Amino acid sequence: MKKCNRRATFTLLLAFATVFSSSLLRADVTGSILGVVHDRSQAVVAGAHVTVTNVQTNFTQETNSAADGSYRFLALPAGTYKLTATSAGFSQFATTDIDLKVNDQLHVDITLQVGNVKEEISISANAVQVESESTQLGDVIESKKMLRSPASSLPSMSSETLKKAFSSGKVDKCSSKSVPPPESRCRN
Repeated sequence: MKKCNRRATFTLLLAFATVFSSSLLRADVTGSILGVVHDRSQAVVAGAHVTVTNVQTNFTQETNSAADGSYRFLALPAGTYKLTATSAGFSQFATTDIDLKVNDQLHVDITLQVGNVKEEISISANAVQVESESTQLGDVIESKKMLRSPASSLPSMSSETLKKAFSSGKVDKCSSKSVPPPESRCRN
C-alpha cells in the first residue's frame, strides 16, 4: 500500500510540475503602456504622434492617437521608457523614467499644452548648374524672345537648309538661298 501511495504521490507531483512549468515557459515577459491624449481643456486630441523609447536599449515604437485620443504600445520589453507626444499647434510633451515591469499595463494620460505656432520660411532657388563633363554651351530660347530679337527681321532660311543644319549638327552658312552670303566667307 505504501508503494501505491508513493507512486500516486509521485505521479501527482509530476503532473503538477508539468502543468506549472509549461505555464511558466509561456509567461509573458513584456508589458504595455496605454493612455489618452488630451488638451488642457480635457478634449481628446486625435492624430497626435506618440513615441515610446526604451532608454537602455534605444528601442523605439511610434503610433498616432486614435479618434478617441487613445494610444497603445503593446508587448514592450521590460525596462525604463521615455514617452513623447506631438501634435500641430501644441508644445511637445515628454515624460521620462517610466518603469515598465513584466506583465505591467501602465496607463499614462498625456496632456498637451497649446504651443507657439511655428513659422517656417523656405527659400528655394535653382542653383546655377555647371556642366563639367563637356565643353559645349547651350541655352533654350523661348519663341517670344526669338520674335523680339533683331535676327527675326532678317530673311528666313529655307526648310531644306534648316533640316540640313539640324541633322548634321552644323549650319552651312554658304548654302542659304534666302540670305546672300558675303563672298569672303564662301570661298572654297
